[in-house]
Amino acid sequence: MDRSEYDPDALKVVLDQLLIDAGIKVLFHASFMDAETISGRIGAMKLAAPGKIIDISASSFIDASGDMALLAGGGAEFLDLDDRDRQPATMMFAMAPVDFSRLDAVGGEEKAAIIVQGLETGALSRAALHYSRVPGSDVAWFNISRVTVDPMDPFSLSAGEMEGRAQAMTISRFLRDSLPGCENARLSQIAPSLGIRDSRQVWGDHVLKVEELQDGTVFEDSIACGAYPIDIHHNDDPAITFVEFGEDHFYRIPYGSMLPRGLDNVAAAGRGISADAMAFAAVRVMPSAMAIGHAAGVAAAIAARDHGGSYREVPISELQSTLRRQNAFLGN
Repeated sequence: MDRSEYDPDALKVVLDQLLIDAGIKVLFHASFMDAETISGRIGAMKLAAPGKIIDISASSFIDASGDMALLAGGGAEFLDLDDRDRQPATMMFAMAPVDFSRLDAVGGEEKAAIIVQGLETGALSRAALHYSRVPGSDVAWFNISRVTVDPMDPFSLSAGEMEGRAQAMTISRFLRDSLPGCENARLSQIAPSLGIRDSRQVWGDHVLKVEELQDGTVFEDSIACGAYPIDIHHNDDPAITFVEFGEDHFYRIPYGSMLPRGLDNVAAAGRGISADAMAFAAVRVMPSAMAIGHAAGVAAAIAARDHGGSYREVPISELQSTLRRQNAFLGN
């Protein structure tokens, strides 16, 4: 599995410029309040922004909020999660200066022994020492905390954020004492919010199943591909369930998994698409979310231009050909 390292702050500026170049009007610091739905169509949404409440009308909408806030406000149905726990969240944090010549040289056995030590002393909450280097720097971002939280409960989310910061402090001290290359490093940055893995999955025209990922099922309405393994974090077990598909295996994601039942002019993008628990555990990650978001944006443009905002009226052949012209990989 390939991994791409990037500078998160440089990426922010690059993405800002892409939005500016595309002529998109950006609204930061706004929270969803409510939606107006009539006969299966969302007509407008209400946002709370600094100093005012804003009403936004459109012919087509995309919900890429992660928690599917617009879909929930618009009356969408969601898959029942009662048979499983939501995956826990993580508070990312950075340490610097890190000696990567020593850190990268830590072998599997030594790393496993450090993890055991961390779990036994309570310094680590999950069996992991995952890190990513900011290119050209001595900064390492660590993805190793675990916070059980209900992302639909603002009080739970607030308490979880504080717990995540406390975990970052505890873990960074342990890493400084125990992980080669981190002896002179300090906790240099904590992410501004928790990384939420799991909240809502919409009930769509097609519920993507793990068997379809494993079999590499070819859908007539494929709009994105992925290759990330099944990756399940547990609230009651420090171990992670991680099931890889194979060196050259990839799977397809159908358009129908983006379309919420009962709503005509809104699509889900990102981790909230329609998928069963095991399939969700694979497609919830950033590369898949970006590919699905690409498809959602193209579909929204076609729907708004030619079909009064209706996503189901969008010709699949036109959607797929447009995605391919924009260098999307659809598996063929």
